Amino acid sequence: MADVEVMRTLLARVIDDAGLFPPARLAMPDALAAHRVAQAGPYAFMLGRFLAPASRLDEFALATGRSRPELGVVIDTLGVMDTLGAAPRADQVQASAALAGKYAPTAVEALAAGRGPLIGTVAVLLQGLALLPHETAAYVELPRGDALADWPLAIATLGAARTAGRNVGAKIRCAEAGLAAAPTDLQLAQFVVECSAAGTPFKATAGLHHAIRHTQQDGLERHGFLNLLHACALAQRAGTDARAVAGALAERDAAVVVAGISALTLAEATRVRTDLLVGFGCCAPGEPIEDLSALGLLEGL
Repeated sequence: MADVEVMRTLLARVIDDAGLFPPARLAMPDALAAHRVAQAGPYAFMLGRFLAPASRLDEFALATGRSRPELGVVIDTLGVMDTLGAAPRADQVQASAALAGKYAPTAVEALAAGRGPLIGTVAVLLQGLALLPHETAAYVELPRGDALADWPLAIATLGAARTAGRNVGAKIRCAEAGLAAAPTDLQLAQFVVECSAAGTPFKATAGLHHAIRHTQQDGLERHGFLNLLHACALAQRAGTDARAVAGALAERDAAVVVAGISALTLAEATRVRTDLLVGFGCCAPGEPIEDLSALGLLEGL
């Protein structure tokens, strides 16, 4: 059984509430009501930010009044890409950052979309998001597809910006409707290892409703969030390569995954959450909690 202090460290504020996003797509009042219930529940310590699209911030403000939950903004206001799929301009990013900033979020997330070298788009986003105050963290989501080859350079660029004093990190999507499957074990492992090496903390989103790696009824593979936590701890150990990290991500035996988590020291758990995995977005925060309870990992918390 995992040490209580280790589990609290691994799980503290690990779930950002993405109830407004697919597949839940809750109405604003319903999403906020569910968030308030979770905040009043016994495992409120696991809950992080309430995530809202930038395009719905006025609606968010109207629904919450002065009593607002901690907010994370997902930028979706960069305009429609032109027919060539051009990346957004810095002034467009600045406008979106200024819009988000009016609502005092503690984090802003933006997708590095557009054709052309990924590193160029990341540079534009970093330039535009510099408008945010330092206390507001900015996470740049790295797309898959042709951009995969450029992930190491993009992650290193974000790490260099952080070393220079920017409050920035990366973001990875672990499931996406437009792609046949989640990132492979090796793709996700390489992302984690690169982030660890570059000193780039990251957020994850989508497909992490359950604790253990599994195959859905529709045949799609989904990563487990406990697998991911364990994989991050392995990535931070000297000499661990991406293949070993991929093995932790691929593990489907809950007992093996729980044993790996249970073997972590408090120092390792702290490093995972402080330096690497910031947390993950989930549109149904109750589901991860149910899985943890079924595995007996919430006893004493």
